Amino acid sequence: MKYNIKTLGDCVELVIDYRGKTPKKLGGDWSEVKDGYRALSAKNIKEQKLVNKDSIRYLSEELYRKWMKEEVIKGDLLLTSEGPLGESLLWDSDEKIVLSQRLFAIRPKKEVLYPKFLAAFAQSSFFRYELEARATGTTVLGIRQPELLKTKLILPPMEVQKFIGDLHYNINSKLRANEEIIDQLESIAQSLFENWFINFEFPNEEGKQYKSSEGDMVDSELGKIPKGWKIWSLNELVDNISQSIKKKEKKQAIFLNTSDILEGEFLHSNYSDTSQMPGQAKKLIQKDDILYSEIRPANKRFAYVDFDAKDYVVSTKLMVLRTKQEIFSSKCLYLFLKNIKTIEQLQRAAESRSGTFPQITFKEISLFKFALPEKGFFDGNYKILEHLVDLQLNLIRENQVFRSLRNTLIPKLLSGEIQIPLEKEEILNV
Repeated sequence: MKYNIKTLGDCVELVIDYRGKTPKKLGGDWSEVKDGYRALSAKNIKEQKLVNKDSIRYLSEELYRKWMKEEVIKGDLLLTSEGPLGESLLWDSDEKIVLSQRLFAIRPKKEVLYPKFLAAFAQSSFFRYELEARATGTTVLGIRQPELLKTKLILPPMEVQKFIGDLHYNINSKLRANEEIIDQLESIAQSLFENWFINFEFPNEEGKQYKSSEGDMVDSELGKIPKGWKIWSLNELVDNISQSIKKKEKKQAIFLNTSDILEGEFLHSNYSDTSQMPGQAKKLIQKDDILYSEIRPANKRFAYVDFDAKDYVVSTKLMVLRTKQEIFSSKCLYLFLKNIKTIEQLQRAAESRSGTFPQITFKEISLFKFALPEKGFFDGNYKILEHLVDLQLNLIRENQVFRSLRNTLIPKLLSGEIQIPLEKEEILNV
């Protein structure tokens, strides 16, 4: 199979580059209301998806027309020019957007370069090397348009481009669909949890909302709570596992560090021997433990262990919270720790400390308090919440498999290490 090497400049019909523009230069300002055109910048593109959506600013119709003389269209590749360099996203929408700071839009010549293949190739180590070799800067690497157009592409026949591009696109589509479902399940679970455990509007014996139906309420240190409920501190509900593993106790293990937690997911780092592991306290974990990072952002501090973890240990900066299941459900406690009110408490505690992600210790979170009913009173409702958490965790595991497939299979296809027999080619739909 013949592969051709071409420059990006040979393969594109347009590069949109409005990185120097600002609203003030055009005689206006950002829109105060979110009813205009979204302005994307480099900080909004990461891991082939839109991130930091709350930070996206808006422009009016008038400023959009002044700014975007050439419009981004469906099939263009968005590529960050710096801070960081080389993050990309295939724009797969008819929405009109504004290209703001440190962002290119690249439009391929479709007869030469399949847009979805370009999106896949942009993730390759070869293209990353091409970008970095032509970039300038020390602390922050950046690339200008003339140098970008000199970067090289390795192009297989169009049939192969379409196979690889469609496979990559379908996997990413599945990942995004799962992420949307995860967000929806989280929203439902948090809404139910807050309604039942914080607002006390759980269903009574008649199926009506307890508090609104004038259910019996009594005074407590947290205010009025349902009769028969008790105030608990977090430290009464969990054991903080802090013992260190001895080298002779474990010869092989998988080590988790603070950087291995990503929005509730694990990114595993493998070590063949515990004696090679960094850090000091190497704590054994087990299924249904909750991991708490002392030095992560407030909304990314927790992860749930939902697998057989007998060969896993964690570092000194990860706390292991082991729920006393005879008192409370570990998955419901996980919802409590991720509840917006808990995150706000963590954020307030963090604001009183210095550092990018100030350390918030177990001593501080152990004082969190909330009301619980007697054991057995709420079992049916626990099962509903636990099922919602299980559905999220199943999708998170599924996404880990798809990411692994994408990150291992696509590079082999791009390099030609795995050949595609064209006469038998069938596009894989995920």
